[in-house]
Amino acid sequence: MHKFILHNRALVGWVMAACLMVLAACSPAAPVTPAAEAAPSQAPTAVPAEPTATAEPTAVPTAEPTPEPQPTAAPTEAQPVPTEVPQGLTAWCMGLEFNGAANYAGGVYEMPAGGKPAVLNGDVVNLSVPAVSCTLAFQMSQPLAAGTRLELAEMNSATAWLSAELTPAAGSDRQGFVTLIHAYVINPPFWEITYPYRVKGPDGTVLAEGKLRLARPAPKLCWNGDIPDPVTLQCVKNDPKELEPGDPGYCGGIFECYVGE
Repeated sequence: MHKFILHNRALVGWVMAACLMVLAACSPAAPVTPAAEAAPSQAPTAVPAEPTATAEPTAVPTAEPTPEPQPTAAPTEAQPVPTEVPQGLTAWCMGLEFNGAANYAGGVYEMPAGGKPAVLNGDVVNLSVPAVSCTLAFQMSQPLAAGTRLELAEMNSATAWLSAELTPAAGSDRQGFVTLIHAYVINPPFWEITYPYRVKGPDGTVLAEGKLRLARPAPKLCWNGDIPDPVTLQCVKNDPKELEPGDPGYCGGIFECYVGE
């Protein structure tokens, strides 16, 4: 029985294969599609080339000539530069309370204790009088030569009425001083007076110049507003009939007056 079934299965397989072969032979063949011819390609359009900028010629750097070595100067010893010392002036007067003190009358370069220093205003040296002595000390810009003198003149006059030699200061050849005791300097018959001064070298060269102003303290005015006499300190009366005896300012004569309180 088993063999019969196997035989029938083989037979059925062969029959089916034969039918498939018959069907394939009877089917019309599929038409063959001719291959599409390649379309002719469009000729490439030539793109105009952009003009190329002409390169500028590059300047070739010229080599600078090498400087020839110069001989080196031998080092010289530094010379000291002279120091310019500015000119200066110091002045003072010794008051009447120092009368009789010889050491204050002269020979002192620096102002002693108790001296009345000058007040400098530009080229004007203001000194207070009366005094027993007045000293002017100068600082020069060059060594002080022997024979250097201080001269005092009247205003608007080149002629000196007083001349005194400067004494060199100890320890400095550029400093010198002069101490004046002339009555027209320490006790002038004026409330104030100004003298032009000049410091001259032995050859007459003017080394320094200015004005020396001598002034007394301001006085108390007279009854009529006038300034009393600088020497007598009395008020001058022009007409004695204007006042009665005993009145302040009464004068018994033209040059004799009662000052009053």
